[in-house]
Amino acid sequence: QGMDVMACLVESDFEPPPKKLSVGDRAEGNWQMEGDYYGGFVTASTPETITIQYDDDASFETLPISDVRPESLSAYIERLRLMAGGDFPPEPPEPSTQNVGGENLRVNQYRNVV
Repeated sequence: QGMDVMACLVESDFEPPPKKLSVGDRAEGNWQMEGDYYGGFVTASTPETITIQYDDDASFETLPISDVRPESLSAYIERLRLMAGGDFPPEPPEPSTQNVGGENLRVNQYRNVV
């Protein structure tokens, strides 16, 4: 029987190998080593540290490499949502009512009866 690979990855303890971050990459830094990660751009790196310029206030912070991670998928989606100025992905339009053969039917944007 077929197996849903994505479901297996989500349900497992799978962690992708760490990505080497370079100047210009999106990343999240452990703000002031307090455990809260915020997004920004890598502006400098050494073998031991990475400097991030944070999105929210444009401040800079240099952190040990262990306290910086690549931007998460959820942060990426949130950033896209904010850039789109609303919901992302956008909500589908509400079905409308149309008269078909003398009968009022609710149809979606693809003209399928719902």
